[in-house]
Amino acid sequence: MVNILFNRYDIDAKWCFSAFQRYIKATDKVVIIPFSFRDERVNSKNSWEAYYGQNDGIYYNGIVNSFFSYGIQPENIIWINYFTDSKESAIQKISNSDILYFTGGLPDKMMIRLKEFDLISTIENHNGIIMGYSAGAMIQIKNYHITPDKDYTLFGYYKGLKLIDIFDIEVHFEHSDLQISSIETVRKETGLPVYAIEDNGAVLVDDGKITTVGNVHYYK
Repeated sequence: MVNILFNRYDIDAKWCFSAFQRYIKATDKVVIIPFSFRDERVNSKNSWEAYYGQNDGIYYNGIVNSFFSYGIQPENIIWINYFTDSKESAIQKISNSDILYFTGGLPDKMMIRLKEFDLISTIENHNGIIMGYSAGAMIQIKNYHITPDKDYTLFGYYKGLKLIDIFDIEVHFEHSDLQISSIETVRKETGLPVYAIEDNGAVLVDDGKITTVGNVHYYK
């Protein structure tokens, strides 16, 4: 398994393209899992289409076009639709894909919806690439933390997927006092190192080997 953790969906940017190209191949089949949406924004089939749909969805082109740069064809990029897919069709899409891609948003909401669809074990046993930005990076950590922001008023630990348990991450790192305080809390309370990822940074885990790309800071 390969895990790729980053902050933005422009995975064809110059700073990361050559590093990601070692893993993302033109023949890969990709499934996008946008389960991190806010209820007040996405609460129906129509509103889901407005954000993720092929016909002018807000996030559709940015995510899909980035994969085109790696030679992946449109027919090999599929989405799991929370409002139209069944548990069975979602599992089949994941099982038939080489790359699982998690979107940004609210990580705790994403975990709730993954459990609702009974996708946890299927994802955790996937043998390909699991990648995600922002919230999609956080949930790859077995016990991730959230630093207070506009969506979460309190620092806290949350259950993620049982994929990475040897470090934690701080996403969208801007060297703020609040972020650094959260990192120090994690280090003291868990004993784990923390990778603080700026928006032009990424952490790659290839069969246990950790590589950083771009601006990533290591707190041990």
